[in-house]
Amino acid sequence: MKFLEHTEAGELSDAFWNNILVTKLNTSVASSPMFCVFLMAQVKMGDYGFLSE
Repeated sequence: MKFLEHTEAGELSDAFWNNILVTKLNTSVASSPMFCVFLMAQVKMGDYGFLSE
């Protein structure tokens, strides 16, 4: 558990969420790993995609 907490603190800082992730989501490739994670997060949270009801 401590390893995961240390890794999360080191790699998932505010800089990651506010800058790195945003930059990696700006891609024209729909199979981008970061974009796939974004879509999975939308499904998990019950969010609707663009033009969905």
